[in-house]
Amino acid sequence: GVRRFLLKHRQEPALKRAFELPHGSLLVMAGDTQRLYRHALPRTTRKVDPRINLTFRWIDPARRR
Repeated sequence: GVRRFLLKHRQEPALKRAFELPHGSLLVMAGDTQRLYRHALPRTTRKVDPRINLTFRWIDPARRR
């Protein structure tokens, strides 16, 4: 089934986007997306099919603290 994915800017909450992700979708949050935006799959009252979430991370050694 389709899932709704939300992005909201951390500093300017009025800046937000919603995406409809159909079955088999791949979403890549590149660049500063993680740092600048909050992301969520909102709860829903309708029944949704199970999903699998795979997370791959690359950590830049030059940016480590």
